Amino acid sequence: MITVLASNGLYEKVKVLCSYLKSEDLEADIEGFNYVLVTLMDFGITKTAMECFRMIKLVGWEPDESTFKILINGLESNGESNVSEFVREGRCHDSAHHWIF
Repeated sequence: MITVLASNGLYEKVKVLCSYLKSEDLEADIEGFNYVLVTLMDFGITKTAMECFRMIKLVGWEPDESTFKILINGLESNGESNVSEFVREGRCHDSAHHWIF
């Protein structure tokens, strides 16, 4: 569904759909979220992708190696090298423990 919405330029609908995921009681399915992240990165919706990554961490799921590769490669290909460095270094929070994205 995210692919269909994004391919039709309905990025705000994609953001709304991703926000619904936050309110769901989802089982840990990191592979499924990796597919969501790939789709978001492929369409250049990096902020929403990073919000999904944040959600993964907040609900206590552990991102796998693929998750980090998807984020780093997607960020770099979308011109967000500065943010990809934070992901590479595992620094997702500033000194006050606020999310940097």
